[in-house]
Amino acid sequence: MDAGNYKNTNYSSDDIVEINLFELIKILIEHKYLIILCTFIFAISSVFYSLYIPNQYISKSIVAINGDTEVTGSSLGGNLGGIASLAGISLTSGGDVSKSNIVEATMSSRVFITHLMEQEKFLFNLMAVKGYDSDNDETLFDENLFDLQKADWLKDKKPKVIDSYQAFRNNFTFSRDDETGLVTLSFKSLSPYIAKDLLDILMSEIDKIIKNKDLVEIEKSLVYLQDQLEKTQQSNIRASLNSLILNELQNQMVANISESYLFDTIDPPYVPIQKSSPSRSIICIFGALIGLFLSIIFILTRDFLYNKKL
Repeated sequence: MDAGNYKNTNYSSDDIVEINLFELIKILIEHKYLIILCTFIFAISSVFYSLYIPNQYISKSIVAINGDTEVTGSSLGGNLGGIASLAGISLTSGGDVSKSNIVEATMSSRVFITHLMEQEKFLFNLMAVKGYDSDNDETLFDENLFDLQKADWLKDKKPKVIDSYQAFRNNFTFSRDDETGLVTLSFKSLSPYIAKDLLDILMSEIDKIIKNKDLVEIEKSLVYLQDQLEKTQQSNIRASLNSLILNELQNQMVANISESYLFDTIDPPYVPIQKSSPSRSIICIFGALIGLFLSIIFILTRDFLYNKKL
């Protein structure tokens, strides 16, 4: 081949790009019906898939956690610990942690979740619901798991602890707004009524647990302070101890008379009217796009491998 012929057949990179793009478009146009067919099949399939997925509902509650400040590991944290130190008594140990962090850790702990699963109503609502009939406004239960007439699980059908634990973790959410300190608790279920019931039970149980724990700690503190008061005759220390005892008695009174000890509820749990998921329109759109992209990739790959047009 001479130099002249070589120059005539030498294309620039821009020319090659243009030729390749033209060839790509030409190939796609030639197989437009296949592309349309694949896109249509995926779109229809995604419609049926989206209709197969049951609706899910989320009930939420916005609360402020009472006493949500930096507190120490002892029930006599913060200011009370400072008074005790003036009296020459060490009552605290460990680092500081907010009460909301304690509540969140407690709610996600295996001990608390196991306690919830011992409540038959909670376990039933969590594991036996299979859907919601919006036309008749009623919750549907899986009768292959639970005998509604006998109000008991079928033989060997009671959910395992690990399955219940995982279901709880997948459906419960605890989130705290760092700016306002407000906490949002939410529970997801296949039934709007069950979502509210589960959240109600959860909030009630965590309130009881934290309340009882604090009452035990307060009682221990009072015993300790009374013992220290009997051992000393110094007036300044006795005054500090009496102040500590008064504060603990006030805390005890609040715990015993409060209907809701842990939460100051701003927005209580509610029955959600609208479903939270699935978004069927988005599923259908993504299904159609996946069909479109896969058909294009298939056509171009087949053409490159077998026809060597590119």
